[in-house]
Amino acid sequence: MSFAGMAGMAGMAGMAGMAGMAGMAGMAGVAGYSGDLGNLMLLDALTKSREAVAGRVGGPPVPWDPAPAWLANESLPLGSDPERLRQLDPHVRGFLAEQELLAHVHFVPGADGASAALHWLSAPALDAPGSTASAAALPVVRMRRPGFSVFKAQLDVVESWASRREDRASEVLTQVLPQFSFWSSVVNLHPNRTPKTLELITVALQFAMLSVMRFKHALGCPRPIEFSPQIQPVLLTPGYCALPSGHATEAYMFARVMRELMGQQPGSGVALQLDHLAARIAENRVVAGLHFPADSTAGRLLGDTLAGLFVSWCSGEKWQSRDFKGDKMVVADRDFVRDELLDPVGSATTPPYFESKAQAPLPAEPASPVLKWMWRQAEAEWKDARFAVPPQRPHA
Repeated sequence: MSFAGMAGMAGMAGMAGMAGMAGMAGMAGVAGYSGDLGNLMLLDALTKSREAVAGRVGGPPVPWDPAPAWLANESLPLGSDPERLRQLDPHVRGFLAEQELLAHVHFVPGADGASAALHWLSAPALDAPGSTASAAALPVVRMRRPGFSVFKAQLDVVESWASRREDRASEVLTQVLPQFSFWSSVVNLHPNRTPKTLELITVALQFAMLSVMRFKHALGCPRPIEFSPQIQPVLLTPGYCALPSGHATEAYMFARVMRELMGQQPGSGVALQLDHLAARIAENRVVAGLHFPADSTAGRLLGDTLAGLFVSWCSGEKWQSRDFKGDKMVVADRDFVRDELLDPVGSATTPPYFESKAQAPLPAEPASPVLKWMWRQAEAEWKDARFAVPPQRPHA
């Protein structure tokens, strides 16, 4: 999914004109003007209209009255002003935000061909022109793939779950691309009411997908069909490796970012619905014959961890770095368990293949003015008393 192609926002195209969101081309009267270079009649009409309205060439230009401050002062406006972000096209803001995110991450494939790590560069060196300080690399996610025996054992699960394909066929087919229609059914997203939320989520999902593809390539885990011709997936098997599951990563990324944006606590009604939906989406990829349960387990950890980092960069919350230790999985770990703890809670511990470490909030400065601005705009949509879901406050 690309920002320039936001028109297709994966399953959202059928929702109330979402197809025109990329450049707001569907706004009344704009469709024929926004970048339509092939409309020669419109070109001729605008040329003649300008000649008639503007008058003879050669006279002094008509000034704006009142003029903006920079024009009145005869000085160019400052660049990188966050308040100018509102004047940009949504996909352009997306490009800016994504570049800032990617500038602060560093991916390191393991020398053993079975592990990889994503680090966050806490970087005065990156943000302060002329600074000679070196960037400190903070671990975000480290992943090690399971052994062959785990995939071999889980192949029976994939084959067994094929019996669910007839029941889930409509979900499998309509969840091929990011599942905006399904997410909207839970949290009431709408292109007119929550455009800034959709914009922010698109940035988050793009960041998740770029990250997951690097892990897939570095870990090199085969798809179920590569183990057996009996799997026979109901969808064309993607042309890249399996673990971690991209669908699980995106679904859990959405669930966490959306929960934080709405001010919901873990375990609230909204949060549970989003988590259950994420698990269902992940499971459907196993049903389709495209993934092993372990792929979903790894994707869940990756999606939630990236979401925590993303929210911290936007709003200054604490975040967790985590490890997926697939080599700690055993043959008995056959299923995707949707409610396993990602972080220890009291005396309750995580499974041996999860490990987490609390991290302090990312420093307020230097930070991303683009993402902070986008977060504030999206957050405001959920504070509107007409539409907002009341935030779930922690119990005293």
